[in-house]
Amino acid sequence: MIDDTIYDSIKQEQVSFDEALSRILQAEKLSANQSVIYIGSGQFAIMEQKAYRRKKKKTVIIKKIVFEEKGEQERPSIAKLVPPSYQPEGVVMHSLYTDEEVAQFPDFD
Repeated sequence: MIDDTIYDSIKQEQVSFDEALSRILQAEKLSANQSVIYIGSGQFAIMEQKAYRRKKKKTVIIKKIVFEEKGEQERPSIAKLVPPSYQPEGVVMHSLYTDEEVAQFPDFD
């Protein structure tokens, strides 16, 4: 099993990813068109959907939140945690989003 914990730099404790997200949501006041995303390396971001060209929206990161300071918690490489025989389960992408959600995705043309 892959470790899904993250180090809380403020409380100085290891917490689950869900707990980290919950703490951020409690601390930040989000508008209806904002959400919190994980951007890697112990960092989260507040993202916002903004109107862009007729009926299209674009995603903008408006704030980065460093939850886990780099180097505070040494973890083993993920490659060492995953056995060579591991085969990920396939997920059909179209089953993840509704047509309405797909219509709100930014257009990068």
